[in-house]
Amino acid sequence: MQCEPKLKDQKNAAKLVCEILNYVKGDFTKQNPAYSKPLLFDMWWIDGSGNLQMIIKSIELYVFLSNKERYPHELMNMKLTAHPPQHLPLQLTAIIKWLKNSVTLEDLNEELKIKYKSIFNTEEMMGTANDRNRHVRIEMCDRNEFISLVNGGIINVYGQIYNVDEYLPAPKILICSKCNLPGHTKKSCESRCEICRRCGGDRINREEHLECTIKCHNCDGDHTSTDYKCPIIQEFRAKLINELRKNPSRLPPEVQLFIPSDYRRAGETTKKIAAPVTQFRPSNLNYNRNDLNAWPQINPSTYISSTITTNNANINDSIESMNNELIKIKENHKQEQDKIEMKYKNHLNSMNQAWMILQQQNKTQSEILMTMNAAISQSVFPACQNIVTAVFSVVNKLKKILKTDEFDDLILNLSTEISYLKETQQSYSNHQSSLLQLTNKQNEILNLALDSLLLNTNGQQ
Repeated sequence: MQCEPKLKDQKNAAKLVCEILNYVKGDFTKQNPAYSKPLLFDMWWIDGSGNLQMIIKSIELYVFLSNKERYPHELMNMKLTAHPPQHLPLQLTAIIKWLKNSVTLEDLNEELKIKYKSIFNTEEMMGTANDRNRHVRIEMCDRNEFISLVNGGIINVYGQIYNVDEYLPAPKILICSKCNLPGHTKKSCESRCEICRRCGGDRINREEHLECTIKCHNCDGDHTSTDYKCPIIQEFRAKLINELRKNPSRLPPEVQLFIPSDYRRAGETTKKIAAPVTQFRPSNLNYNRNDLNAWPQINPSTYISSTITTNNANINDSIESMNNELIKIKENHKQEQDKIEMKYKNHLNSMNQAWMILQQQNKTQSEILMTMNAAISQSVFPACQNIVTAVFSVVNKLKKILKTDEFDDLILNLSTEISYLKETQQSYSNHQSSLLQLTNKQNEILNLALDSLLLNTNGQQ
C-alpha cells in the first residue's frame, strides 16, 4: 500500500490498518456471510520507503482484496495507492490441459466468461508449450465456480473438449545460492567461495559473470548448475519426492503436492502427495480396581492418521456454498417476478390503449348516428310530408274547379298517407330518444370502468 505522506510511526500505521479493515468490513461481510474468523491481516510492517506492506493468509480476504477498486483512496488525511496481488491462491487455481495453440488467451477468456463470471487471470504455463498445444493456468475468485469447473473435469472451448484439473505445485527444491547444490542454504554452506551457476568459476567480480560461458560445474552439461535438467538436481528431487511419499505426515496440514510424471512409479495413478488428516481417539482407562484409594489414570490423547475429511473448513465451505446458492435462488426468483410484473404492466397498458380506442370509436359511431338521425328527422320526414300535403292541396283544388268525384279516392289515399307519415315520424322520434337515453347510460358505465382500470394501473405503477 503506497502512502502519501509516507508512514514513519508504528502507531499511525496501526491506526491506518484498523481504518482499512473497517472500510472493507461491510462489503466483505456481504460477500462472505459465512466467514466466522476475525477480520485482520496476519502481518504488516512499514517498509524502507515508508509504505505499508501486508500479508494475508485468509483465502477469502485475500481474494476480496485482490480487486484494486475495493481499497480506500484516502484515509486519515493520507492518499493511498493499492498494489493488490497479481495472482490468487493455489486453492482457486485450475489447469486446462493441452489447449491448442490456435486458441489465443483472448479467445479463451471470451469463451470462459460466458459461463464463469469470476475469471481473475489466465496465463500459459512455462515449460508446457510445444508445436501444437500447451497448458493454461486459470484463476477464479468464486470458490463455487472453481469447484464446479474442477469437479466437471472437462471444458468446452469452441467445440473442443479439454481436460481440466486442479493446480497442484510440484515440490520445490531448496538450492544454495553460494555453491548451487540442493539440500542446504547459503548460511550453512561449507564452500570457500561463491560459485557462479553459469560457468562454475569464482564469482568475486560479478560483472565478469554476466555473459560467461554456460557449463554446469556439477555434471559438465550445457546448462546452468541450478537447472532442473541437471542430473544432480533431478536425483535430489527424486529422493525428496520418495521421502515425502513415504512420510506424508511431514507435510503441513491440508497441503497437496503434485508428482511430476517422470517421478511416478510404473503403473502408479496417484498424482499428488497429501498430508493425512489427524483424528483424535481416546485410549482405554487403566487403573487398579482392587485399590479403593487409587485414582484412575489421566486419559492420554493419541492421534492417528486418517483419511477422513470432515473438518471445520469443509463445513464452512458447505455453509458458504449453500448460502451462495440461496442468494442465487433469491436473485433468480426476483428476476422472474420482475419479468412477470413487467409483462403484467405491458398487458395493462395494452388494455388501456384498447379501451381508449374503443371509447373513441364509440364516440365516433355515436356522432355518425346522431348526424344521420338529425338528417332523417329534419329532412326526410318533413320533405315527404310537404310533398304529400302539396299533392293533396293540388288534387283538392282540381276537384273543386272541375266539380267531379273522380279525385275522391286519391284524396282519401293522400290523407291516409299524411297521417301515416306523421305517426311514423312520431314513432321514430320516440325510438331514437329511448336509444339515446340507453346509450348515455352505457357510456357512463363504460367511462366508470375505464377510469377505474386506469386508476388501478397508475396505483400499481
